[in-house]
Amino acid sequence: MTLVIFTFVAIWHDIQLRLLLWGWLITLFIVPEVGISHLTKQKVSIIRIVAILTLVFYCSVVVFGGIDILLPWARASILLP
Repeated sequence: MTLVIFTFVAIWHDIQLRLLLWGWLITLFIVPEVGISHLTKQKVSIIRIVAILTLVFYCSVVVFGGIDILLPWARASILLP
């Protein structure tokens, strides 16, 4: 769905290869974020220790996932001026 939206926006504004590539790269970088967020929405155990460890793991995944998303976006914005 994201690919369709970014392609439509690129065509709507002005059909240029630069805009299409930017939209497709952003879509490619969103895939890991969606996958990780889907995996972390599973039920957590009721045991308190497991809940705490799960929270620590979830926060670590969110932080590294954010870095994994933001750096390629920045690279795509710099490489496709």
